[in-house]
Amino acid sequence: MNDDTTCTTWEPTEKQRAVLASFQDKGYDCPIEEACEAAGVSRRAYYYWHDDPQFSQWWADQSNRHFRLELHRVHAATLRAATGADASGSTADRRLFYERFDRDYCPQARNRNEISGPGGGAIPLQIVMFGQRPSLEEAPGGGEADTAGRP
Repeated sequence: MNDDTTCTTWEPTEKQRAVLASFQDKGYDCPIEEACEAAGVSRRAYYYWHDDPQFSQWWADQSNRHFRLELHRVHAATLRAATGADASGSTADRRLFYERFDRDYCPQARNRNEISGPGGGAIPLQIVMFGQRPSLEEAPGGGEADTAGRP
């Protein structure tokens, strides 16, 4: 089979790289217009580029890489907060960052066959999903009577 086509991989242009560098130099903490202006690109071109799935994938990969490389700063902030050296920032924000970018972050989960009830106790999923009631032997507390008068 004679195929004259060559397989090429998509590569970003210099202008696309310049916009990415502008965003990353500012830690993605700037408006799109500002990053585009610094790179000499119109905001319209930036949005047009995102119509190309290859560009969009490259952009997402580069931003994810950037934030994974910044993970050490989140670790340092968490350590400062944990030791009482600095309590600024949000623990929820740090947790979200870990969940999104730290591949080793995995909080201990409960048994996947249960969820927590209002008092923190486990409710087996078959009760929630199928409306079944456990027998007294299966009930939390090993079959003890419910002292709160609940059925």
